[in-house]
Amino acid sequence: MQINKIVDRLNQLLAGEMYDYSFFEPFLDETIDDINDALNTIYPCFSDVVAAGLTEYNLFPERYIRNVVIKGAAHKFYTMDEEGIDSAEQYGFEFQKALFIMLRDFSDKVPEQYRSTNTGGVDINLESGMPGWSIFYPTGGGIPIYTDNILPTVIKTYEVELDASVEDTTLIITEEEAQQVT
Repeated sequence: MQINKIVDRLNQLLAGEMYDYSFFEPFLDETIDDINDALNTIYPCFSDVVAAGLTEYNLFPERYIRNVVIKGAAHKFYTMDEEGIDSAEQYGFEFQKALFIMLRDFSDKVPEQYRSTNTGGVDINLESGMPGWSIFYPTGGGIPIYTDNILPTVIKTYEVELDASVEDTTLIITEEEAQQVT
């Protein structure tokens, strides 16, 4: 969709305002950031597209630009504007609903070049562990056994079956208890 058409539609949603693209750019960029977070993608934001000299944002289907990007930017505008609190809430609901639909229907169609390789994992160096830290696996499989809760050091990894009613699968036992498991 042409960027000037996106701006026109945004102005219509904002009760006929007459703002130009530069006014909306931060709101559009933040909306693309939200989409990237939800879909684990790396779509360029509007400021990058415009800086590259392009006049069209066509990186995903137009229905998502209409229903997600434009409503998301309107929500972000009204959140900033104290006079539009009621509108902000309504556009926020519409944006979240449309973002969910985009996540549900479009996630598997994201082109390879826009898929993020960052899975959001946390790198923990167990050799210089932090006091009081523990590691858990919610699935109950492959639970690391630690010698203490001060400096986590993996002795061995044991496969254990946990009762389905157990919510926290953190398992920290002493070295003697670990010997009894084997």
